[in-house]
Amino acid sequence: MQSFFCLLILFYFSFISANEEHTVTRKVSFQVPDVEKFIAEGLNNHNSRDGRIGSGYVASSYDYPFVGDATTTWPYNHNTTCTGSLISIIWFITARSCIINSANIMATYFTVYFGSAIRSSPYRVFNYGDYAIFKTGTTGNPDPEYALVRLGIIMNLSDTIKPILLPRRSQSNQVSPFPEHRVDIVGWGEINSAGEPTLYLRYANFYNNEAWDCPISGMITRYHFCSRTYSLAVLYSGDFGGPVVVYDQYYGEYILIGVTNYFIYNHAISTNIGLFMEFISETTGIPWRY
Repeated sequence: MQSFFCLLILFYFSFISANEEHTVTRKVSFQVPDVEKFIAEGLNNHNSRDGRIGSGYVASSYDYPFVGDATTTWPYNHNTTCTGSLISIIWFITARSCIINSANIMATYFTVYFGSAIRSSPYRVFNYGDYAIFKTGTTGNPDPEYALVRLGIIMNLSDTIKPILLPRRSQSNQVSPFPEHRVDIVGWGEINSAGEPTLYLRYANFYNNEAWDCPISGMITRYHFCSRTYSLAVLYSGDFGGPVVVYDQYYGEYILIGVTNYFIYNHAISTNIGLFMEFISETTGIPWRY
C-alpha cells in the first residue's frame, strides 16, 4: 500500500476585512512551470456508475491523482476534514471555510495528504507555507468561497500525484460552465450523516444545470453554479472544498471547473473557478491558458 505524501502547513495569519476582495500574506515570487506539462492523464471516465459520495463508489489512486485529503487543526486542537485539489507543483485549492471559519477564526495547522486513495499510516513531511484567500464583497447566501494554499515544498509528481488543469480563457466567464455535461465530484467526506469517517476516496457523477434551472437559485450568487444528481448521491462533511471535474471533448482534457461549497435538494453548489482565473493566475503564477 503506497504511503500518503503529506504536508503540514503553518499559516501566518492576518486580519481579513469583510469588505476586502482578497488577501495575500506575502508576495509570491515563485513562478511555476507550464502546468500543461503535468496534465492529469490518469483519470478514468466513469460513465455508467453513480452513487452516494459518502458510501458509493471508491476511486483508485490513479483516478484522481490531483485530489488531496486536507485536515485542519483549529484552536483547542479541534480537527476537521476537507478535500481539495493540486493545481500546480506548489499550489492547492480548497474551500475558504477549511482555513477560516464563519467567525473569522483562522486554522492553526493545515495538513494535506497526497498520493493514495486509502487513508493509512501516512508518511509526514512537516513544513511551513503561505496562503492566499479570495473573498468577494458581493451579497449572497453564502458568498462564493475558495482558498489558494501555497505548499511548503515543491511536489514530486508521479502517476498518483499530478495537478489538474484549470479553465482556459475560452472556458472562463461562463455563468453556467459546461451546462448538461456530466461532472465528477470527488471527496474524502464522511460516509453517512452519523459522521462515520471514510477510509477511501469516493466520487459521484452529477450533471451541470443551466443557470436558470437551479431549484435554489435565489440562495446563490452569480459566482456559483449548480450540479444535480439523479441518484441518492449526497455530499457530507469533509467533501467540501473538493473538485468538480469535467472532460472537455474539444481539447481532450479534464479540467477543474468548481470547488464544492454545499449540498441541498440533490444539488451540489460550487464556486465557479473560471470567474476567478485572473486572480488565481496572478497569485500562483500558473499561466491562464488560451
